[in-house]
Amino acid sequence: MSNNNIIDTSLAYGIKTVRVESDTKQITDFNRWSITGVIGTADGADADKYPLNTPVLLYGEAAEVEALGSAGMLSVYAKHAFKAKKKPTLFVRVEKGADDAATAVNIVGDAAAGTGLHAMINAQSVTGFSPRTIIAPKLSGDMQVVQALSEAADRLGAHAYVDINENNDSAAITAAGNDAMNHKRINPVWPPVIIDSEEVPKSIIDSLLDDEIQFHESTSNRPINIDGLAFPVDFFEGDSTCTANKLLQVGITTAIHSGSQYVSHGMRNSYQPSGDDDKQDKYRHAVRIDDALQFLQTQAVKPLQARKLNRANVDNALINVENVINGMVSRDELPGGRVWLDDEYNSAASWADNQIVFSTDYAIHGYGETIYVTSQRNTVYLSNYVNQILGASDE
Repeated sequence: MSNNNIIDTSLAYGIKTVRVESDTKQITDFNRWSITGVIGTADGADADKYPLNTPVLLYGEAAEVEALGSAGMLSVYAKHAFKAKKKPTLFVRVEKGADDAATAVNIVGDAAAGTGLHAMINAQSVTGFSPRTIIAPKLSGDMQVVQALSEAADRLGAHAYVDINENNDSAAITAAGNDAMNHKRINPVWPPVIIDSEEVPKSIIDSLLDDEIQFHESTSNRPINIDGLAFPVDFFEGDSTCTANKLLQVGITTAIHSGSQYVSHGMRNSYQPSGDDDKQDKYRHAVRIDDALQFLQTQAVKPLQARKLNRANVDNALINVENVINGMVSRDELPGGRVWLDDEYNSAASWADNQIVFSTDYAIHGYGETIYVTSQRNTVYLSNYVNQILGASDE
């Protein structure tokens, strides 16, 4: 966004964080921030506990899981998500259609009726929680669902894992090249995984891995508890033509066998930046860090909302934002950053119009995706070695 577009004249009330592209320029509740939202079918669910198109917050208690029934992707998620630990999760149940295409329509939903993914967008007003990871296991590969997921993720400041439903890597790569996939909040995954002889959508496994790490960490090169892959994925270090790295190049997260266990492979999303676009936006962790920082900054300036723009209140907000940035730097979540009041955007006129702009800038760490180790032969070492032997024999 250009610097000239910071002031939004259509914003009547509230806090808006804006990321500005420029070369020059502890308030936390992460339990509420890092919630997974799952949308899908549960044919045998208790309709009173899981009404259609209604966000429901559950914690994985046995009674909650039992009420889902045994059919549908919501029950598949619950089976794998809650066997290790209980955690707050948002569910939205939709009606199963006559076929997958009809079910996909129900997942997309209708904005006016508040159904499907629109119910997930409205979860905050119903449950007090809002998802930061969204999955629609198995059916998310439908391109109309992908488009709806990207729109929902934009609204929520979330990201979505998207299952690519293809039976070979070439077809998966082609699917990832669809225009609907070219979005920094869309993370395609392939292939499905095998757990206890059953095929499980990989989006479930990746969302669970997300739960285990901090927002500023990469999910790549981490152990995942699976028995196998539905389709083979070969990997050779430094080989750009192997299947795993061809998938990585188009932003598909996959899994490889490290020799002793399966590990996740790939830290990119499917976004393909061009021109002056920020190249870091093609990495999942960079988008997550942006989202976390904006969330924390919003919380930091909330005490100023509907309060006088006087020195004490403004200074307090500045200190709050500064504490957020300094806290992230001290925890090595960011390498550095700052906050200030820029007179380009702040004036007597703008304050009289009840608008104030806090400017921040920051950097995001680089992460080791491609690592080079150079090596060359050097006969000096051999010469020194031989000379030492010859010198010893002369004594």
